[in-house]
Amino acid sequence: MIAALGLLVLALILGVMGFIHLPFGLGGHGEVVQPPPSTSSSAPATTDPMSTDPVTAGPAPTTTDPAPTTPAVSPEDDAAARQRYLEYFQALAAGDPNAVCTFYADPIADAPITIDAGWTQDCVNGTQDSLDTADMDQLRSNVDAMTVDSFLTAPRDDGSIDIGIADLSDPQRMIKCSDGQWYLERP
Repeated sequence: MIAALGLLVLALILGVMGFIHLPFGLGGHGEVVQPPPSTSSSAPATTDPMSTDPVTAGPAPTTTDPAPTTPAVSPEDDAAARQRYLEYFQALAAGDPNAVCTFYADPIADAPITIDAGWTQDCVNGTQDSLDTADMDQLRSNVDAMTVDSFLTAPRDDGSIDIGIADLSDPQRMIKCSDGQWYLERP
């Protein structure tokens, strides 16, 4: 049953999410890759004739502050994210595209997407299209059998959680917004 559930849910998620990836073309869950810090100096190295130690012209190197610690995901956060993910699937099974789209957040704004946002209307339309072609009886049956233990989670160093169902290749990222709730990160 888990395999059938996984395939049905994957098809529905891909249908719901498919419209999002095309117009925004973000991919990679919105990660921004920073270039590595430069290790070269702009000042040429010289040698003191009285010493064998190299000397550089320019200011002495400065130490950098240690990287800020990343927020840990507590067991309570993990449980809350699992519960919200279950509620997301329950909204899908209820056939309510407006409710489904309220489970998304804008990670830059650190806030849930509002219903009046243009992106949300695209989400509602895409979700409705996916729901129109889904086997709703099968979806409801599978979601009714789900529990919070149906999900696999992987905390990330940035305090977000990757969450999914076993045997699905692409987990979704959930972030905790300033309101304390967990949301699916808008792709």
